[in-house]
Order: sequence, then C-alpha cells, then structure tokens
Amino acid sequence: MLSPDSFLTPVARGAKFDAFPRDAEGGAMHAWIPPRRVCAVAMLAFLAAASSARADIVFCNNFPHTVFVAIAYPQTNGTWLSRGWLEVATGQCGVFDTAIRVKTFYFRAMTDPVPTGGGKSTTYIWGKGANFAVWEKDNFQYYDAEKRVLNSTLEEFSKGPDAEGDSVSCTVTIPADGSGTVITTP
Repeated sequence: MLSPDSFLTPVARGAKFDAFPRDAEGGAMHAWIPPRRVCAVAMLAFLAAASSARADIVFCNNFPHTVFVAIAYPQTNGTWLSRGWLEVATGQCGVFDTAIRVKTFYFRAMTDPVPTGGGKSTTYIWGKGANFAVWEKDNFQYYDAEKRVLNSTLEEFSKGPDAEGDSVSCTVTIPADGSGTVITTP
C-alpha cells in the first residue's frame, strides 16, 4: 500500500534543490498537497468571492434633463444619514457610492429649474413618503437626518427596496416621461 510520503517529491521530503528544481530523472518536481487542504483553500476562495459581491445602488436617468439624487439610509445606532447630490445626466447611470452596504434606503431626485415658457420654470421632483434633511444649494451629509439639521430643510424621499441578503442592490430609473420611478433588483 502507498503511504502519503510515497507521493512526496524530494523537495517535499526536505531535499536541497537549486534555482531550477528537478527530480533525480531531470523532471520538474511537484509537492503533494493533502486533499483536505485543497478543499479548505478552495472553500476560502469561494467565501472571499461571495463576500465581495457587489451591492450597488444605481440611479439611471432617461428624463430629458439632468437629475440630482440624494439618499438616506439607517445607521447602526438607529438614526438616519442623508447624503446628496449625485448628478446623473440624461441617458446616463451612476452608482451612488460603491462603499455603501445597507439593508434599505430612501431616495430623492430632482432637476434644476427647467424653463417652461413665458418666463416660468418648474423643478421636477421624485420623492414621497418619508422626510429627511437636505441642503438643496450644495452637496451635504447630515447625521440624524430624520430631523432638521443645521441649515437643512426636511424634504420627501421615496423608499427603495429592502435587501434579501446582507445589503440591497438595485437600479432606480427615472423614465423619459418623468412619470415616477422604476426600481429593478438583480
């Protein structure tokens, strides 16, 4: 019967070798690796790949004007954080932040004022259901965003989907006619 040592090359048995290791017959040497160790390494590689799966929150704009997006998401202490603005040009998509890993979120999208004729303009807004702090004049990040903070105003946000796993991954699309939003999940 063969023992595990019978599969070991001279290198694995502790023999000295030069820069280009060869066995006694001049062939390349290979070390024997126990099958359990191979399985363990393969399992670790699989788990590492699975844990690094993407969980992006993507916003796409098919509306004929540039859209600016803000999101709000829960913190571990039970409060909410609101952040804005992601600029998404017509026909483009943008990931809000590749580092965000949350189970749910709310979003608000809006345009700059759009001329409607006769010296008038309209700002198109998508968001309804929950109020969070925003600063419409510039980028912002507010902690305790469920209440008015600093110079913010409370504005309506729409709820995104809930995660089926560790973190939500979805695409929120604003259609060309501006009639609401379409949310798709992988």
